[in-house]
Parts: sequence; structure tokens; C-alpha cells
Amino acid sequence: MIKRIISIALILVIVVSLSVVAVSAQETEKIYFEVPESWTNYSRVFCHIWEYDGDILSAWQSKKQICTQVKDNLYEYDTAKVGGLKKGVYYGVIFSVDIGLQTFDLVMSAECLGLTAYCTDEIYVSPQDIAKTTLPAFWRGVDPSQYGPVLHVTTYGDVQGTCVAPGKTAVAALTDFIDLNLEYACKYRDESPAEAIYRIGTELGLDEMEIAQAVYDSMVYVAWDYPENFIPVEPATKDEVPPEIIVDNTVVTFPEEENVETFTYYVFLKTPDIIENVQAVVSYDDDALELVSYSVPNLINAVVNAKDKGKIYFNASDVMTGMDFTEEAVLISAKFKIIDGGKADIGITIEEMYEYYGDAYYKDSKKLSDEVRIIEGVSSTGVPSAPTADATGTTDFDNTPSDVVNTADRSLYLGLIIVLASIIAVSLLRKKYVNYL
Repeated sequence: MIKRIISIALILVIVVSLSVVAVSAQETEKIYFEVPESWTNYSRVFCHIWEYDGDILSAWQSKKQICTQVKDNLYEYDTAKVGGLKKGVYYGVIFSVDIGLQTFDLVMSAECLGLTAYCTDEIYVSPQDIAKTTLPAFWRGVDPSQYGPVLHVTTYGDVQGTCVAPGKTAVAALTDFIDLNLEYACKYRDESPAEAIYRIGTELGLDEMEIAQAVYDSMVYVAWDYPENFIPVEPATKDEVPPEIIVDNTVVTFPEEENVETFTYYVFLKTPDIIENVQAVVSYDDDALELVSYSVPNLINAVVNAKDKGKIYFNASDVMTGMDFTEEAVLISAKFKIIDGGKADIGITIEEMYEYYGDAYYKDSKKLSDEVRIIEGVSSTGVPSAPTADATGTTDFDNTPSDVVNTADRSLYLGLIIVLASIIAVSLLRKKYVNYL
């Protein structure tokens, strides 16, 4: 009888353990890459991921981006290293090796977890440097028009890629080409502007009206015969690109019924390690706001210049002990008086920020580390004691705590607990049976 009880218990342990393993396998956060056979003499493979319309998740070929070899030329990358992939969000991914070779921009989302990317024999021109070439990567078994290499028109007037970048259209791709590279491509291919535009538009799958819209949006003079029934879509799809990257942008609204006269704008900063220096500027709408006061309570040796209207420049440096923002602290706060109703823009640009005796977190107004968190907000009662949901509800980072255990890990822990409990139960049954005898 005791043997039967022990056997049943062990069977239950095995069944539970297998089910836990199955759940963990289904909830993988890994992606895979088959290194092309033409890539030889490399020692490391990297995976570079960024969020479309978001910040770069980590610097180029950093330690976080190192892939693990599975076998032969197959490598895996755990996206948990950069916080995982959020559902409903589109990402770009580039695979590279340490001898200067890389794939072309490949679109993916959380739906691509567990899939393998591979390269074809095609050769693409690098969009960053026309003197360099790359290989396009595709997801095995996936429609390339949904998740594939980004659709792009090269400087030479060639169409490459299969997937329209998130937030863009094929019309916008043609517009960008006309605006940036039409003249060069026409000289290179000995085509007239009209011939080049029509050829590329056709290759992009655009109809007559869409091509006309692209020409109209480019704001570049082209001898183009617009269709008689062409009515341009307003506004034009070409937007003016600001000269600097804004970390976030807070739009403050002043409802007349609330009769608010002043408010405080605040910025919280969180870094993985203490920082050595920081240089930043807060920009605000001086037609609607008047600066009353400001404070940088956690900066050492800070220099603040607010003489220019609409700008608060500040920088700080401490090479002796560094400045601690690891627990999320106030970077700057500013009190404003409302001088005109309606709306006003306020935003902060981190121009430079370095880890204490380490790498750059920000450089040339570009974010280089996904572990840095910035949150902006406004309050009519001053700076809150701890950053909660700010007045605008907008931040530039994911609010999910970095120490949250992913589902697969929870399943594994649960399985271990169940196995341990089952072993204890078997031991107790055996002891009870011996005592009974």
C-alpha cells in the first residue's frame, strides 16, 4: 500500500514539473538569430533593440547586447536584459558581430518572441552610410510585410525592405526621398525628377493620387502634372524636426474656472549609479508663463542661468563623490506665474550626463542608457514628496518596476515549491506508515 501511495505522489510530482516546464517554454522572452555563413572570424554576436517612437534601449554593442550561442551559428538573446518587450509596442532590432558586420533594421513586436531571424543573399545599402552595405534579416515563418526589414528608399533611388516602419507610410517614405535624395539619385541614374518619382512610387505600390500627395508633401519644386481631381490631404506629412531631442514634453492647460495663478513644474531623475556631471535645459513658453523661482536641491556645484526668457540652463559636476540619484530624486523644480490663459509647453532636454567615472547616460542630447528614468509633472501645491502619476500622465519610461519577476520565472518557482511540498508529503506518509507498524 505504501509503495502505491509513494508511486502516485511521485507521478504527481513529475506531471506538475513537466507542466511547469511547458508553461515556461511557451512564455519565453528570447529571440534567435542565425549568423550568415558569409560572416566569419567573429567572436561575439550582439542584438541591438530600440522602441519605435521611443528611446534607444541600450548603447551599441554593450554588454547587455551580447547573444549566447545555442549551437553552431545559432544564437539566442534574452530580451529581459533590456526590460522585455511590451505587448502592442513595435521595436526595431539589428544583429551584429564584432568585426563590423550587421543586419538591416528589422521590425518586431512581442509576437516575435521565440522566433528565429535569418539573412538572405540580398545586399542592402546602409541608410546611415551609403558606402556600407548590410544584409536584410527576416523572421522565419512570418509575413515579411508585417514584420520584416524596414521599407526604405536609398540615396541611389532604390527601394529596399518589405515592412513599413511603425508610425510611417509608404507615402512618407517617398516624401522623405524627394526631400533628401531626389537630386542625387537623378544624377546617379540619369533620370528626370518626374521619372524617378513615378518609378519609385510604383515600386512602393502607390497609386496616382498617393504619388501626387508625396510630391505635394515634400515642399520641393518638381515639374509635376497633378491629376485634375487631386485634393491634397492637409496638413502635409512633413513635420519640422527640432534641432534637439526632447526627453519629454509637458503641455500645461489652464482652465479658467479653476482660477489657478501659479504652479510648479518638476523633474525627477533616477539613475542606476551615481552621476559625475549633468548638463540640461528646461524650455518653456514665455508668452504664457513667467518664471518666479527655481531649485536644484540635489545637484552639487550647480550653476543655473535663467537670464534668457523661455530657458533655464543648468549644469553640475562632482568628481570627488558624485551625485546620487539612484533612489529617484528631484533634478529641478521651477515655479511659474500664469500670465496668459490657454496652454503652454514645458520640456527638459538632458544634453550631457555621465556615470561617475563611467559611460555616458546622455550625450549630445541623445539617451544612451535604458536604465535612466525621467519623469516630469506639474502641481499647484508644489513638488510631491514622491513621484506619482504626474499631471500630464506622460513619462519617457515604462512604469513597471525593474525587479518584477517575469511569468516564466514565477512558474518555475511555483514548480519548485510544489515539488518540495510533494517530497515532504511523501516523507510524512512514510513516517506515518512506519509509526503505524
